[in-house]
Amino acid sequence: GVFICPFVRCFLPAVMSMMTDPLEQCSRLAISVFATLVRVAPLVSNEAMDISKKIPEMQGLPFGSSDKVIEHLIHGRPLPPCQIPAKIKNTLERSGVKLRAYQIEGVSWIRFLHSVNLNGALCDDMGLGKTLQSLIGVSLAHHDLTEKKDETEGLNPISLVVCPSTVVGHWMNEINRFFPDGSCFRAFQYMGSAQKRKTLWPQIAKDYNIVVTSYSVLRSDVKQLASKSWIYCILDEGHLLKNPKTATAIAARRLRCRHKLILTGTPVQNKVHELWATFDFLMPNFLGTEKWFGKHFAKPIINGQLPGAVPACIGLGMDKLKSLHQQVLPFILRREKGQVMKELPPKTITDIPCPLSADQMKLYKEFCAGSEAKEALNLLQKKLKSPIQTDQGMDDDVTFGNNVLRSLLYLRLICTHPTLVLSKNRNKGKGSAITGSQSELIGDGKYARLDCSGKLSALNDLLRNAGFCHGDMTAADNDQSSLYIQSLDGGAEPNATSGATSLWNATEESFDDFIDMPDSIDDLNVPSSTAKCLIFAQFTQSLDVLEQFLFRPHMPSLRYLRLDGRTLPENRTVVVDRFNNDDSIRVMLLTTKVGGLGLNLTGEYYAMMFKPMQPKAV
Repeated sequence: GVFICPFVRCFLPAVMSMMTDPLEQCSRLAISVFATLVRVAPLVSNEAMDISKKIPEMQGLPFGSSDKVIEHLIHGRPLPPCQIPAKIKNTLERSGVKLRAYQIEGVSWIRFLHSVNLNGALCDDMGLGKTLQSLIGVSLAHHDLTEKKDETEGLNPISLVVCPSTVVGHWMNEINRFFPDGSCFRAFQYMGSAQKRKTLWPQIAKDYNIVVTSYSVLRSDVKQLASKSWIYCILDEGHLLKNPKTATAIAARRLRCRHKLILTGTPVQNKVHELWATFDFLMPNFLGTEKWFGKHFAKPIINGQLPGAVPACIGLGMDKLKSLHQQVLPFILRREKGQVMKELPPKTITDIPCPLSADQMKLYKEFCAGSEAKEALNLLQKKLKSPIQTDQGMDDDVTFGNNVLRSLLYLRLICTHPTLVLSKNRNKGKGSAITGSQSELIGDGKYARLDCSGKLSALNDLLRNAGFCHGDMTAADNDQSSLYIQSLDGGAEPNATSGATSLWNATEESFDDFIDMPDSIDDLNVPSSTAKCLIFAQFTQSLDVLEQFLFRPHMPSLRYLRLDGRTLPENRTVVVDRFNNDDSIRVMLLTTKVGGLGLNLTGEYYAMMFKPMQPKAV
């Protein structure tokens, strides 16, 4: 209760010092107590703080750190700009780095959390420099330790960066770009075969002070990576930990590090539980156990937002959401481009509805009239009549989800191109929706045409009106082998048959999130000659259709690249660099899984969502 308010200043220093204790039971208990103190800290008044100073038993206690936490994190008062040592400042200046005001604020926030033994998540919009801010924060922590020679004699401060395979090369490039010549960082890319990694491991601690690796390597080599004590552990695209039961999340929690930082543009994508998973890595037990969090936060919040929720449920959900915000927001820093880069024009998002072709409409109506679609609709209506979630009936929910999502997937595939459902029809409604290779996909069927898809026809018009492809290009070189200039190697990309639980509950397929395009296709402004276009799809087969029925037969001279699961992780940075630097390559095809994870794309871009995924929860 509020009776502990006068003692918050006393408890905070002791609790925060124990939050990084090597003994897990001790650190978890300290974090749990800290969570309680954070909830009551907003009630601490100046009078309560004065009372604590007058209590004899509290005389001489170090109140400085607790006062800073209450003042800056809880009450939200601006942090003073951190002082960057001359060595680091000179290195950044030689690299041509000029920090913007919001980046200085971000570094100060990271530095402040470091000073009071707390961890957090930097959740800035894409393109605001999360990589740079985090690297400066790590360099400051390393500098502190190297300056304390008496305490750290013989110690080589070393930190770990874990990121998707796609951006390992990007992290290495950024480290070498911002901190060249080994002045602050000696970076090591911990990738390659298992045998190679085993051979190189012994020299890491001796020769390097920052290690960059991927989540897949973390899962494979968790025993080795967890055996080392890291100064900082940075998880890039940290929302990948949203399911705490995955091997990735379990491996991440085993890492031993003094300070933790998560980088992500979307800390919560679809479920409140994802926030618990984030903090279970940053500060275990800060939000209680997963079961406790579900009962006290997630369940009331979700039930209060359901269509049939009664006023009492709505009110309880709002109260719980406010309480949750109060507890976690001090440890999340998020800035959007519109807030900090006012010189940028506002992002324009235009929805362009694409009517179905006659062939698509025929297949769509046939499926909706079938037994599978009717059964899914009945299940959905039954579910909507009793929306409140209970622990009982979870198995029924899974069955319901599989049936409904399978039907929705079939409709989504029809809306992309009829060819995508041909194999399902051939198998009499059983088996996968897509089974063939690219060559099998086309065949010589009656649907192997551009005009069978309203979306492909609209995309054809968009690209031509936007100036990415001109009419005279169609009569150019027909040597298709040289047009798709990226070689495809190995790898595996989840496809449309990867299970209903991984699919998204959307029924309409239009060019959602078509950025920087006018309302009318006919009124498109021709972009500059250096503007480029990104076309995203959820499934590799959607990109196959786009290539087979649009690019190759109708735009044979269009130079483009493709980035998906078939592109080896070590080659993905090379592909992105080529796209950024080669002006003759104006289009890139990407899957949302590979292309949506921290790629460093610079310049003027038009982004098209060919197969949009489920909208992220706000």
